[in-house]
Amino acid sequence: MATPIEDKVNAREISPMTKEEEESFNDVVATLNAKDKAWVKANPLDLVIIVRGFFDEKDRQKATIDACTRIYEWRDKVDFHGTLMTQFHEKFRDFHSWWPEEVHGTDKHGHTLHVLRIGEVLAAKLETLEPLEIEYLQGQRMMAYSIYKQKRAKERGEQRYLHTLVIDLAGVSLNLTASKKRAVLKCILDIGSHYFPESVYKIYLTCVPMLFRAAWSVIKPWLHPATAAKVNLLGAYPAALAQMGKEGIPASSCPKWLGGTSEGVSALKLIEDTVAERKMMNMSKLAAALPQA
Repeated sequence: MATPIEDKVNAREISPMTKEEEESFNDVVATLNAKDKAWVKANPLDLVIIVRGFFDEKDRQKATIDACTRIYEWRDKVDFHGTLMTQFHEKFRDFHSWWPEEVHGTDKHGHTLHVLRIGEVLAAKLETLEPLEIEYLQGQRMMAYSIYKQKRAKERGEQRYLHTLVIDLAGVSLNLTASKKRAVLKCILDIGSHYFPESVYKIYLTCVPMLFRAAWSVIKPWLHPATAAKVNLLGAYPAALAQMGKEGIPASSCPKWLGGTSEGVSALKLIEDTVAERKMMNMSKLAAALPQA
């Protein structure tokens, strides 16, 4: 059964902007340059999501404008309007083999299920990447997720932009929180919380050992308070699958290692498909702009 907070989140997610949200939306648009204004005009939901991510802040207007300034400056840094979704970084395949993620089915509301097994993360390899490389590669993944979620929502005929994240901790030792490993993991997680607000509906941690429950006090500060409140600490796979089922995530949407039946798709494949689609769209626009014989 959903909590009152979850009911509120679900209702807001599918709703058009309120008058107050529209005022914040327009305040932000007024601060944007021509390029970003054109993007918002073509993709208004992108800014709606950001506005809603800071709507419960005490000083909503300042928090929203400050966040948007940070987000749009970061987008310039990673060439958001250029190569981010049309080219592959030279470390693209390495990054996704060192931090592999998958996307599976949806919950009863239509939120996609994104899966990460920490035991498969190669932190030592990730440490060889420069911070800007990590920002670019993880930013590309998060943007591909945003595009994918919007496509799925369009198929369902209902506005949805949140996803549920499942993080498997099986076999993970507490030295994962050692300084160097913690730094690189925090860097990747920060991309989502800093530059893609209002993205996560729930987070399920599976196979959480008792000692790791104590370490939660270390991990929790990495996340935005609103995100931290969405975290659910679960036990072994059968119990985790059962609990997730009670909360509206069917076994058909869950990965096989968890006891579900979903094959899923790798984030790498999802990005490859998205980049191919974007290149095709750009070629079509270019062809349409050429003089006709």
